[in-house]
Amino acid sequence: MPTSAQKFIAFLLFVTTAITMPYSLQTIQAAPQITVTIDGDPVKFQTPPQIINDRVMVHVRAIAERLGCSVEWDNNSQTCYINQPNIPLIKTAVKGSDIQIYVNNKPISFRDQKPINYNGYVLIPSRGVVEALGYGISWDDATKTQTIIDLSKLWCD
Repeated sequence: MPTSAQKFIAFLLFVTTAITMPYSLQTIQAAPQITVTIDGDPVKFQTPPQIINDRVMVHVRAIAERLGCSVEWDNNSQTCYINQPNIPLIKTAVKGSDIQIYVNNKPISFRDQKPINYNGYVLIPSRGVVEALGYGISWDDATKTQTIIDLSKLWCD
Protein backbone atom coordinates (compact mmCIF):
# COMPACT_ATOMS: atom_id res chain seq x y z
CA MET A 1 0.00 0.00 0.00
CA PRO A 2 1.47 3.39 -1.02
CA THR A 3 2.25 5.84 1.75
CA SER A 4 0.85 9.36 1.88
CA ALA A 5 4.24 10.74 0.77
CA GLN A 6 4.31 8.40 -2.26
CA LYS A 7 0.75 9.39 -3.19
CA PHE A 8 1.67 13.07 -2.90
CA ILE A 9 4.77 12.66 -5.10
CA ALA A 10 2.74 10.74 -7.70
CA PHE A 11 0.14 13.52 -7.64
CA LEU A 12 2.84 16.20 -8.15
CA LEU A 13 4.32 14.27 -11.08
CA PHE A 14 0.89 13.95 -12.66
CA VAL A 15 0.12 17.67 -12.26
CA THR A 16 3.55 18.71 -13.55
CA THR A 17 3.17 16.48 -16.60
CA ALA A 18 -0.36 17.74 -17.27
CA ILE A 19 0.76 21.37 -17.05
CA THR A 20 3.89 21.05 -19.20
CA MET A 21 2.51 18.65 -21.83
CA PRO A 22 0.91 21.33 -24.06
CA TYR A 23 4.17 23.32 -24.13
CA SER A 24 6.21 20.24 -25.00
CA LEU A 25 3.86 19.35 -27.84
CA GLN A 26 4.03 22.89 -29.20
CA THR A 27 7.79 22.75 -29.60
CA ILE A 28 7.71 19.46 -31.49
CA GLN A 29 5.08 20.49 -34.03
CA ALA A 30 6.51 20.95 -37.50
CA ALA A 31 6.53 24.38 -39.05
CA PRO A 32 4.23 24.80 -42.04
CA GLN A 33 5.86 23.74 -45.28
CA ILE A 34 7.22 26.66 -47.26
CA THR A 35 7.07 26.49 -51.04
CA VAL A 36 9.38 28.47 -53.31
CA THR A 37 8.56 28.70 -57.01
CA ILE A 38 10.47 30.12 -59.96
CA ASP A 39 8.16 31.14 -62.79
CA GLY A 40 5.54 28.77 -61.36
CA ASP A 41 7.76 25.69 -60.94
CA PRO A 42 8.53 24.53 -57.36
CA VAL A 43 12.16 24.54 -56.26
CA LYS A 44 13.53 21.39 -54.60
CA PHE A 45 15.87 22.04 -51.67
CA GLN A 46 18.36 19.78 -49.90
CA THR A 47 17.17 21.32 -46.64
CA PRO A 48 13.70 22.89 -46.38
CA PRO A 49 13.25 26.67 -46.26
CA GLN A 50 12.69 28.11 -42.79
CA ILE A 51 11.08 31.26 -41.45
CA ILE A 52 13.47 32.92 -39.03
CA ASN A 53 12.73 36.37 -37.60
CA ASP A 54 9.92 36.79 -40.17
CA ARG A 55 12.32 36.15 -43.07
CA VAL A 56 12.19 33.24 -45.51
CA MET A 57 15.59 31.60 -45.22
CA VAL A 58 16.68 29.24 -48.01
CA HIS A 59 19.66 27.17 -49.08
CA VAL A 60 20.41 29.52 -51.94
CA ARG A 61 22.24 27.04 -54.18
CA ALA A 62 18.97 25.51 -55.43
CA ILE A 63 17.57 28.91 -56.42
CA ALA A 64 20.78 30.32 -57.89
CA GLU A 65 21.50 27.25 -60.01
CA ARG A 66 17.89 27.20 -61.29
CA LEU A 67 18.44 30.81 -62.36
CA GLY A 68 21.54 29.73 -64.32
CA CYS A 69 24.11 31.05 -61.85
CA SER A 70 27.29 29.48 -60.60
CA VAL A 71 27.60 29.03 -56.84
CA GLU A 72 30.86 28.61 -55.00
CA TRP A 73 31.50 28.28 -51.27
CA ASP A 74 34.83 29.51 -49.88
CA ASN A 75 35.24 27.82 -46.52
CA ASN A 76 38.31 29.88 -45.57
CA SER A 77 36.46 33.20 -45.76
CA GLN A 78 33.00 31.73 -44.99
CA THR A 79 31.73 33.30 -48.21
CA CYS A 80 29.19 32.20 -50.81
CA TYR A 81 29.83 33.57 -54.31
CA ILE A 82 26.91 33.63 -56.75
CA ASN A 83 27.60 34.78 -60.29
CA GLN A 84 25.41 35.01 -63.36
CA PRO A 85 26.70 33.50 -66.61
CA ASN A 86 29.57 35.35 -68.33
CA ILE A 87 30.61 37.13 -65.12
CA PRO A 88 34.00 35.85 -64.02
CA LEU A 89 34.42 35.04 -60.35
CA ILE A 90 36.69 37.40 -58.44
CA LYS A 91 37.27 36.30 -54.86
CA THR A 92 37.76 39.38 -52.72
CA ALA A 93 36.19 38.46 -49.40
CA VAL A 94 38.22 38.35 -46.22
CA LYS A 95 37.07 36.20 -43.31
CA GLY A 96 34.84 38.17 -41.01
CA SER A 97 32.67 37.28 -38.06
CA ASP A 98 29.61 36.52 -40.23
CA ILE A 99 28.85 34.42 -43.30
CA GLN A 100 29.20 36.62 -46.37
CA ILE A 101 27.29 36.53 -49.66
CA TYR A 102 28.58 38.03 -52.90
CA VAL A 103 26.40 38.33 -56.01
CA ASN A 104 28.22 39.12 -59.26
CA ASN A 105 31.31 39.96 -57.17
CA LYS A 106 29.48 42.52 -55.02
CA PRO A 107 28.77 41.99 -51.31
CA ILE A 108 25.12 41.73 -50.28
CA SER A 109 24.14 43.07 -46.89
CA PHE A 110 21.25 41.72 -44.87
CA ARG A 111 19.81 44.20 -42.39
CA ASP A 112 17.13 42.17 -40.61
CA GLN A 113 18.49 38.63 -40.60
CA LYS A 114 22.04 37.52 -41.33
CA PRO A 115 22.87 34.28 -43.14
CA ILE A 116 23.18 31.33 -40.77
CA ASN A 117 24.59 27.82 -40.69
CA TYR A 118 21.60 25.49 -40.26
CA ASN A 119 22.34 21.77 -39.96
CA GLY A 120 25.43 22.15 -42.14
CA TYR A 121 23.74 24.31 -44.80
CA VAL A 122 24.06 28.06 -45.22
CA LEU A 123 20.58 29.59 -45.18
CA ILE A 124 20.12 33.15 -46.34
CA PRO A 125 17.21 35.57 -46.64
CA SER A 126 16.31 34.95 -50.27
CA ARG A 127 14.95 38.39 -51.18
CA GLY A 128 18.30 40.23 -51.24
CA VAL A 129 20.01 37.72 -53.50
CA VAL A 130 17.04 37.22 -55.82
CA GLU A 131 16.60 40.96 -56.33
CA ALA A 132 20.37 41.44 -56.83
CA LEU A 133 20.11 38.92 -59.68
CA GLY A 134 17.37 41.03 -61.30
CA TYR A 135 14.35 38.90 -60.42
CA GLY A 136 11.13 39.83 -58.66
CA ILE A 137 10.01 38.11 -55.48
CA SER A 138 6.77 38.01 -53.51
CA TRP A 139 5.40 36.22 -50.45
CA ASP A 140 1.91 34.78 -49.93
CA ASP A 141 1.47 34.25 -46.19
CA ALA A 142 -1.79 32.31 -46.57
CA THR A 143 -0.14 29.56 -48.66
CA LYS A 144 3.41 30.03 -47.28
CA THR A 145 4.64 30.44 -50.86
CA GLN A 146 7.51 32.58 -52.07
CA THR A 147 7.26 33.33 -55.78
CA ILE A 148 10.28 34.31 -57.88
CA ILE A 149 9.65 35.69 -61.35
CA ASP A 150 11.83 36.74 -64.25
CA LEU A 151 10.94 40.41 -64.59
CA SER A 152 12.09 40.47 -68.22
CA LYS A 153 9.19 38.11 -69.07
CA LEU A 154 6.67 40.63 -67.76
CA TRP A 155 7.44 43.28 -70.36
CA CYS A 156 5.49 43.06 -73.57
CA ASP A 157 6.40 44.56 -76.94
